[in-house]
Amino acid sequence: LGRKVKFLNCHGYDSDLEYANEYFAEGDILTIKEIYVGRSFSDVEFVELPGKRFNTVMFQDVVGV
Repeated sequence: LGRKVKFLNCHGYDSDLEYANEYFAEGDILTIKEIYVGRSFSDVEFVELPGKRFNTVMFQDVVGV
């Protein structure tokens, strides 16, 4: 909770990227609300968009923000 990440606009499935691009622009900084870890994938939910989940591979930690 509260960690900052940047949207990379790469990695993941094409459908993941299409979904994320409806909400984010490359380089957007977001605040993690919750991470959901599965057996072969993980999703992340953001404070800025509660109730929507995105593939974690499309985001990178931001240090010092």
